[in-house]
Amino acid sequence: MFSHSELDSLFRYSLSLCHDNDEAYDLLYNNIEKLIGSNSELLQINSKMAFMKRCIRNSYLDVRRHEKIRLIKSDILKLGYEEMQREIDSLEDTIIREQEVEHLLGDLQSDERELLYLWAVEDFTAQEIAEIQGGARGTWLSRIHRIKKKLRAKTQTETSPKQGDQI
Repeated sequence: MFSHSELDSLFRYSLSLCHDNDEAYDLLYNNIEKLIGSNSELLQINSKMAFMKRCIRNSYLDVRRHEKIRLIKSDILKLGYEEMQREIDSLEDTIIREQEVEHLLGDLQSDERELLYLWAVEDFTAQEIAEIQGGARGTWLSRIHRIKKKLRAKTQTETSPKQGDQI
């Protein structure tokens, strides 16, 4: 079917495409196998060398195309996984912070929680709170100060090591 020099030429052509001996042997072997296993009409081709080179080139391009698709898919999956992991971490952090806030607010009385909401969330000034709730501005300032002091003390006692615990 092919002479030794033709096989060498086809191998060198395969090697020029992929720059790897093993891959070049695979390209050549697989395409010769396809040619032998194909219809007898293909064996009657006038220029078997040109036909084989075209087959080798097409096989090589198919392999590269499939590798590129796999790489793109794996990159997309990897990015999707990393993004999902960041979102999970962010969600866990948010849940932990919410639990900490709920724990801290649980020790406050309802009027203290209302005052804290108006001041911290709604961003009302002490004067505006005094106008809404009635009373003097100084009274509301001192209540806000006591609430902040109470929350600060609670967070410090919970984060500091207890007696008997080793640091």
